[in-house]
Amino acid sequence: MKEIKTKKGLTELLNRYEKAKADPEWILTIKGCIKSGLAMDEIDYKNTPKKLKSLWRGLK
Repeated sequence: MKEIKTKKGLTELLNRYEKAKADPEWILTIKGCIKSGLAMDEIDYKNTPKKLKSLWRGLK
């Protein structure tokens, strides 16, 4: 199961998305998760555009 729970992992994902110039909606979603203490989960991963899925690699 793909899931990113830690603030460190979410912050790294945010940095990767910003560097990849991802859709601003995704960036806002990640920022919201960090602020609220929520995780990005399997549903978020499935809805991630194919070109961005590799950015999830190695994060917890």
